Order: sequence, then structure tokens, then C-alpha cells
Amino acid sequence: MKIAIFTDTYKPYVSGVTTHIGILKEGLEKKGHQVMITTVDPKVDEYIFEDNVLYCPGRAVKKIYGYGITNPLSFHRLDIIRDFDPDVIHIQTEFAIGMFGLWASRRLKKPVVYTLHTMYDDYTDYVFPHYADKLGKSIAHRYFHVIASRADEIIVPSKKAVTFLENCRVERDVNFIPNVAGISECHKEKAEEVKERLGLSSCEAVLCFAGRMGREKSVDVLLLYFSKLAEKHPSVKLILVGGGPEEDNLRRYAEELGIADNVYFTGMIAHEDVVPYFYASDLYVTASTSEMNSISMLEGMSSGLMTLQRLDESNRYQIVSGTNGWTYETEDEFCALAEQYISKSPEERAGLKEKLRTYMKTYGLEEFLDKTISVYEKVRTEKA
Repeated sequence: MKIAIFTDTYKPYVSGVTTHIGILKEGLEKKGHQVMITTVDPKVDEYIFEDNVLYCPGRAVKKIYGYGITNPLSFHRLDIIRDFDPDVIHIQTEFAIGMFGLWASRRLKKPVVYTLHTMYDDYTDYVFPHYADKLGKSIAHRYFHVIASRADEIIVPSKKAVTFLENCRVERDVNFIPNVAGISECHKEKAEEVKERLGLSSCEAVLCFAGRMGREKSVDVLLLYFSKLAEKHPSVKLILVGGGPEEDNLRRYAEELGIADNVYFTGMIAHEDVVPYFYASDLYVTASTSEMNSISMLEGMSSGLMTLQRLDESNRYQIVSGTNGWTYETEDEFCALAEQYISKSPEERAGLKEKLRTYMKTYGLEEFLDKTISVYEKVRTEKA
């Protein structure tokens, strides 16, 4: 089959969606399918087509690193898609490029699959002022209702996405296909470089979070809870992997809390440089409740990191207590669970990591690809 994927952001920019699409593209190609990706790149001034990726010029979205907006209607772009002649169009965004994908599908009479990646109720404050939050959510829900209703099939990575679609009054069946993580063993060697550079060998434990430094990720809550842990365990470190609009504010907040020496900010880095930080750490921690099915968290688990996840009822099933991590609701629970892990011997930690790596193989790439391909085949048959 030929699959045309449409996304607002792609390599070299780093995000969970970018990682997800990269895994999907590589997996489909290994199975003999042809994949073409259409995306926006604010850094290009003209259309660039390389490695089956069409980079379209656009304007940067200042509040969201790596994202751009472009004209949702383009006959030149349409001609390029027509030449590729896809069997299926797969939109993985709801905005300009996604709208173009829907428009192209109608012009070319191609079936459309739509994947919802983001819990947008946590992002409306990027567009609407705080006092208009309720209005913003109402407008957003109506917009996503229209997008979802125009797709032939919908894929969601978590049960939380089903609830969001119900709130948008989208009443139809969806395909539940959890995200997967692709981790290479070669990252272990680079992890030693990270440990040496940051002086982590003498730490009691190293905690790690990876994600965009934005308000919706609640990194400020994570810093507050970590500060209480650091009072009892001064040699514990926290690595925050990623950049974003709140990074400078979070750095200042760490200083206010008196933990600046315990927290290391990597800033925005390439995806291949992220995983070594997981291998250099002992525990993955997150206070975010805005996730659908966090790729970063899955990558951390696949690297052997047990996870402390702030309880999100809609995603409760993602953590199996004692198997891949634990959930917490309060600062005291966070500290107690972290201390419980810190108290374990190096041998006990190594045992947990190995068991977790084995467990994470149940998040199989083959199953993910097979389920996605079955959706493609379904819409292709129905359209024919």
C-alpha cells in the first residue's frame, strides 16, 4: 500500500508525535509499504522533498517549539500528493496540514484515517485567555467534532482519548491502538558519558522526566514535590529533558525552591540524545495529567525505568503497580514512593529494570503495525 501521512511537526523537531510517526513510517516501510509524510517546517522557504518527506514552508508557532502553520489549501502541494497516488491518507493533526489532508482526500477520492494524539482541553490557554477558558473549550470541542466526523476511521492511543471524543460529541466506534516505543541497546554506552559529564555516579538516585517544558506538563508541581524529597536526600538529582516556553520560569522556580544544584535542565535536544538520559537514570517521574499515552514515559519504561505517575483516572490502567511503576496523588505519596525505591540496593534496582524491560516487550511493535495496517485495509476496501 501507499500511505500519505500528514503531521504538523516531524524530524528534526522532537516530540512524542514525531517519534510515533517515525516508528510508524520505518515499520511500514520494512513491511514493504510506501510512506510519504507531509509536514510543516518554519525554517524552509520553499517545498523540499527528501527521504519521502515533503517539508512545506510555513510560519512558526512561537508558543510551541517546532510547530508551524501553513495554508491548508495548496494546489501545488495537491499535485505532489496526486503524483504519489496514496491508497490511504492518514492525518495525525487537526490543524493546517490535517485540514489539507482532509481536503486532498476529497479532491483525490481517497479514504482518511485520523489519529487523535492530544488532550486539547489542557491546551486551550495557548489560544484563549484564562477568563475565556470555558468558551475556548466549547469552540475547540465543536472544531474537533467536525474533524473527527470527516474521517473514515479514527485511531486513539488511550481510553482517555475516547472520553475526549465523547465530550466533543463524536458518537462513533474508534480503533484503540496503544503507542509503542523504539529503544536501541546502543544507548547504554552513551549513558556512561551522561553520568560522567553530570557527575551522577555518587548520587543516591537519579530521577528523570522528558517532555515539553509547558504549563500543561505540570513540571512546576514536579519540582515542588522533588524539593521535599531533596530535603531528606540531598544527593538525589532530577534531570528534566526537553525545552519549551516555560523553561526559564522553571529554572527560576528551582532556584526559589533551593534545588538548582539538584536539577539539570537539558534544554531542547535531538531525539537520539534523549534515551541515554533514561539509561543514566533510576526512576522516571511525571506530574503531568495532560497525556494520552506518553511516548517519553514508554521510552523510559523500555529503558528499564520504573515510573512514578501522578494519578490520572482516565489513564490509571497504564500503570500496573509494582510492575512498571506506581501512581501518587499527593506530595507525601510522591516522597514515600521515591524513598521506597531509593532504599533498594543496586542489585534490587537492576532486577526491577530487567523485569520491566521484559514486560515492555508486550507493547509490541508488530502488534501496533498489524493493527494500524488492518485499519488501512478496512478503509481502503470500504472506499473501493
